[in-house]
Amino acid sequence: MEQLNAGTLPTELQVDLLDAVQADGSEALAKGLESYRTAKRADTLVQAFAEALTKGGDFRAGQRVVTDNPLAECTRCHTIRGRGADVGPELTRIGATLTRAQLVEALVTPNARIAPGFGVVSITLKNGEKADGTLRSETDTEVVLLTGTPPAERKIAKSEIASRTDPISAMPPLGLILKPKDVRDLVEFLAGMR
Repeated sequence: MEQLNAGTLPTELQVDLLDAVQADGSEALAKGLESYRTAKRADTLVQAFAEALTKGGDFRAGQRVVTDNPLAECTRCHTIRGRGADVGPELTRIGATLTRAQLVEALVTPNARIAPGFGVVSITLKNGEKADGTLRSETDTEVVLLTGTPPAERKIAKSEIASRTDPISAMPPLGLILKPKDVRDLVEFLAGMR
């Protein structure tokens, strides 16, 4: 813990230390982790260890997080190698699109950057009508939402919009529901999807 807080613990060992400390349950070690989080000015421990989540990991364990982990349920929203759903972005080649740091950000802080065509928005028109849906596309003059069941495209002229929310990801912050080791393994798997 002293090496971690002094900045001398190798990055690739930090998630393993975090995992061990959390499993140990020692109050003194937990205080050391809290000191580290505070020094990093991070809201959560997972965010404090974001750089460490980009190093190492087990590809096969990450694949199991995608397919078998009931907390992650990745294929409930994402398609990977032809399996899953199309609620979220296709992930089969995500490792060729995003860096490891961007993958960590997408998993830990999903609202930081929304994949085009997948953010949920709420629009209030000048006539008072409301429209909620997935932002499919946007130009200088119009917004296209995917709304209803079954989903249908709705084009809305920007000149008719009184207000709107920023796109919101439907994906939960996985750093809050998965162990850091599982997030690191997931990053390793997704980085290998090319």
